[in-house]
Amino acid sequence: MRKNAISVCGLSAIWAMVLGCGLVWGGKPVWTLFYALTAFMLYAGLTVMLCFQGLESKREVRERYVGGRDAEVIVELKIISWVPLLWLMLKETWIHENTGERLTYGKMVFPWFRRSITFRYAMKSLPRGVYRFESLIAATGDAFGIFEKTRTCTEGRKFVVLPKPLAIENLAISAGGDGPISLQTFLSPLSPQMSGIREYVQGDPLNRIHWRSSARSEGWKSRTSEPARSLHLFVYLDTGSFRPGDLFEQAVGLAAGLIQYGTDRRIGVALHCGVSDGAGEMHPADRFRMNPQAEYERLAEAKPWEKMEQAESGSDLWMVKADENTMVICITHFLGERLLAQLQGLKAKGNRLIVLYMNSKPLLGTYERQCIERLESYECPVKVVSLSSKAGGRIADASA
Repeated sequence: MRKNAISVCGLSAIWAMVLGCGLVWGGKPVWTLFYALTAFMLYAGLTVMLCFQGLESKREVRERYVGGRDAEVIVELKIISWVPLLWLMLKETWIHENTGERLTYGKMVFPWFRRSITFRYAMKSLPRGVYRFESLIAATGDAFGIFEKTRTCTEGRKFVVLPKPLAIENLAISAGGDGPISLQTFLSPLSPQMSGIREYVQGDPLNRIHWRSSARSEGWKSRTSEPARSLHLFVYLDTGSFRPGDLFEQAVGLAAGLIQYGTDRRIGVALHCGVSDGAGEMHPADRFRMNPQAEYERLAEAKPWEKMEQAESGSDLWMVKADENTMVICITHFLGERLLAQLQGLKAKGNRLIVLYMNSKPLLGTYERQCIERLESYECPVKVVSLSSKAGGRIADASA
C-alpha cells in the first residue's frame, strides 16, 4: 500500500538521522530514541507480516423488500491471524444497479483474540431496484495506525426492493368534463358482478350472504355472481416516454397497484415494462399463468430512458400479445404518433384499452388534447392522472 511505503520511507529516514546523530555526537537521549524507533519498527513490521492472514465473510439478507423500508444485513466474519488484532475497520459497498449509485456502510470493531465476529447494519429507506454486493474491505494494523494491512472479500449476493403499490381505490382520475372517476370503478368489468339470489348452501362464505333478502324471507339467501367480462389484465408501462424522476417512480407504483388489484381478485395479470421476461413467443393465455411475484421483480428493474432519441414512446407496444378477453392498460407520459398508431392497431384487433396519461403539468396543451380526442374517437378511453409527491404518496385529481 502507498501509505505503508510512505511510512517506511519516513521512519527509515528518521531512524537513519537518529543513528547518525548517535554516532557523531553520542549521548544517552539520542541512543534511547534510536532503540525506541528500532523496537517500534520491528513491532510494526512483525505485526503487519503476521496479522490478518485471511478473511472469510458471509452475510444474511432477505431476497425481497418493499420500497421505502429498511433492509437489515447480518455479516459473519472469520479472521485468520497469528497475532491479536487491536482494531479492524470494515467498509461494505453495495451497488444500486438501476442507477449505478454506490452505498457504503462502515464499522469499527475491536477483535483482539476473537477469530469470529458478527455485526449488523441497516440500509435505510431503500428505493426500488436491484442491489448487488460489491465488496467488503477490512483494514487493520499496529496500535498507532502507522502501518495498515487490508483484505477484500467479494460475493455475488443480490436482493430486490420491490415497488410499493399505490392503492388505486384512492385514485381520482378525470378526462374532459367527466369529473373525478374511480379507476377501480372503471375496472369493474374485470371483477365478478352480482347476477341474482339463490338459497343459502352450507359452506357459503359470509360475504356472499344477501342480508336484506335473508331478513325478508324465512331462510338465508346467497348472492350469485356472473363471470367477469374480462379475464385478463395486461399492464403496459411505456418506459420510453419517461425520464428519471419522481413521476416515473409513481408510474411504477401505479403499475404495481394494478398488479395487486388483479392479484387480489384472482385475475390473470401480465406486465410489459421494457425488461425481458423470457415470454416473447409465449401464447397470450400462458403469460397470465406466471407468478405475479415475477412481475413485481421486473418492475423493480424497470428503468426510464435517459434521452428521447434512445427510445420513442410506444416503440415496443407491438410486442403486447393479448386477445379479446384481455384489458390492456397503457401508462405513458407522452402521446406520440407511434403510440397512437400502435394503440389503434390493438383496438382494431378487438382489445379493450385504457390509457393512463401521467400528467406533470397543471393544464394540458392543444396537442395533448387533440391526441386524447383521436384516441377517444376509436373508443380508447384516456384518463389523465396527476400524482403529487408532496401529498405523501397520495394521488391527486387531474383536470383535462
